[in-house]
Amino acid sequence: MTVSKKRIWGWMSFDWASQPFYTLGLTFVFGPYFAVVAAEHYLGAGLDEGAAKAQAQSLWSGGQTIAGLLIAFTAPFLGAFADNSGRKIPWIALFSVIYLIATTALWMLQPDATGLFLVLILFYVGFIAAESSLNFVNAILPSLGTKEEVGRISGSGAAFGYWGGVVALAIMLLLLVEQDNG
Repeated sequence: MTVSKKRIWGWMSFDWASQPFYTLGLTFVFGPYFAVVAAEHYLGAGLDEGAAKAQAQSLWSGGQTIAGLLIAFTAPFLGAFADNSGRKIPWIALFSVIYLIATTALWMLQPDATGLFLVLILFYVGFIAAESSLNFVNAILPSLGTKEEVGRISGSGAAFGYWGGVVALAIMLLLLVEQDNG
């Protein structure tokens, strides 16, 4: 089986382009920002500092739990559909547009907690869409090489994806995240 390197790099590039959603959104930038805004909201509602922080973390992890369960229950069906469907790119595009729109909407969360619950829902809609797109991306993998090659291709794609997250994080930390001096 001969597959063009361009097609393999295209497949790996999806991971590179989508990894910043997880790196910046879930882990290093938006998740902590959400927790701080939510804690301030709960402090303003009369909770003490420890309870406010716990409530904020509970809200964030509750959203993650619900989204994770939805992903877990739908993934087998989406995966089977992806494996048996002829056209995967339109589904990848659809889910990507959904999580792009949801991610763009995260700007609605203001430091005064305006939009707190709406943005929480939108973040996890985006998260579910991002994970759903991966069902279709992963369904392409077997067509990229022989049984002996797909492990290397998959691992290379994952590594390339992590570099996308690291590059995005470096740019974000250097240029956009507020530091002590401004």
